[in-house]
Amino acid sequence: MTLAWASNPEPTAPLQLLPSPSASGVSSADAGTKFSKNVQAASQATQELQNGFSKLQRLCTYGNDIPASSSSQVMDVLAPLTAKAQSDLANVQAGLQSTAKTFSQSSRITKNSYCRYVPPFGPLAFVCEGFRYDSAKLHLASRDMQIITADAHQRLYLYEQFVKLEEQGCTRAGFTMKLWETETTFLWPVVLQAPVVFKTTLTYAPSH
Repeated sequence: MTLAWASNPEPTAPLQLLPSPSASGVSSADAGTKFSKNVQAASQATQELQNGFSKLQRLCTYGNDIPASSSSQVMDVLAPLTAKAQSDLANVQAGLQSTAKTFSQSSRITKNSYCRYVPPFGPLAFVCEGFRYDSAKLHLASRDMQIITADAHQRLYLYEQFVKLEEQGCTRAGFTMKLWETETTFLWPVVLQAPVVFKTTLTYAPSH
């Protein structure tokens, strides 16, 4: 049993990492939109990984004739890699939380906080257009932040579970490491890039 996105050495549509907006002439809005698509693609890959694990786990219940791999070798190689990833993920989460908090405090969300009590279609609605714009912007960014970190946590957990299946002989030797190589090539860079992207897209520039 293999996962399509992991078994293909050259995926037909790999995630496109974003260049720096300031260096490439890409606007922060365009960068945010493209990055959001990367987030959704990574989320789909996470779901496929979960589905693949569940299917493999069910199939393994009925027995197999694949020799069990060396558990110590698989775990010894993967454990320090996932530990480093967990540490990186904690730093990413801290950076995202800081960016969201800074934007909320410096934007019209805080400066025009009274607007939360103003009806969106009332006679004074136009006064709070900026508040609603910044609130929607933060809401969408926070949604993607949550997806990125939740999916990353889930994938790290799943790799540990794949190791256990490999130890039982449910997969060929090296299967888990092949999944991990796909992760570090196409998915994990999206996680590491998130703080920079959101710091750019959530920069508040007041109009004059």
